[in-house]
Amino acid sequence: MSSKQNLDKLRFFEEAHKKALRASTALVWIGGAALLFCALLITMDVISRKFFGFSMKGTDEISGYIFSVTTAWAFSYCVLNRNNIRIDAIYRFLNIRYKILLDIVGCLSLLIFVSFLMTGAFKALLESIAKGTISSTGLSVPIWIPQSLWVFGITILFLSLLFQLLYSLVLVVNADYKGVSRIAGIPSTTELIKSETSKNSN
Repeated sequence: MSSKQNLDKLRFFEEAHKKALRASTALVWIGGAALLFCALLITMDVISRKFFGFSMKGTDEISGYIFSVTTAWAFSYCVLNRNNIRIDAIYRFLNIRYKILLDIVGCLSLLIFVSFLMTGAFKALLESIAKGTISSTGLSVPIWIPQSLWVFGITILFLSLLFQLLYSLVLVVNADYKGVSRIAGIPSTTELIKSETSKNSN
């Protein structure tokens, strides 16, 4: 493969990574708005109980659905921004090649785990649709509605991990080890400090 083709491929992945970051950020903002709505709903429920003697039906159920869905939607953001928890007691003392190896193994391991999770989630969703399952509460919500939103988040997580792995392998082939660390590695202390200071300055 020519150097021009390699450069074009790297540019493609770089642009795709930027778009994936923007998409995951949008999902987090939507999730944050949903959690804010949930907090307002609970506040209204507490006030109505205290001062008016009645409770809003289904607040706890709706809150549970929102929490599950928004958590799943935030997973891809954590992965693409390298915010997922990894044990780095030994990692930081290794040379760059061993770090890259652990980064790829870690990404692959998480991808395999999430693939099983996604498969189970889809099976549960299809079963709920086939049986027409509804919640055993006053709201009688068709379970497939919150389940489909949750499965969407898990699917986006799987695609994010798959993209991260492929991008990392392309960078390894091009001997861009610093690029792999930037995409899939554990953030260094310097990177963490820079990230926090940039947030505070904004």
